[in-house]
Amino acid sequence: MKDENLVDAFGTWEALSQTPETRFAYEIRLKVIINDKARLSDAIDKGEERGTGKRNSKSST
Repeated sequence: MKDENLVDAFGTWEALSQTPETRFAYEIRLKVIINDKARLSDAIDKGEERGTGKRNSKSST
């Protein structure tokens, strides 16, 4: 993660999450955030590929 505020917040949350239940909740939420970020990145990449493909196919005709 590049956002220093998020890094600090997660560090604090991790330090506070010492019980099994709160630790589990923290880990699940972190996985959701990581998955959302990966899904967004993938969608952006696919959109760029489609956009590039459409421009290339139009310029070749």
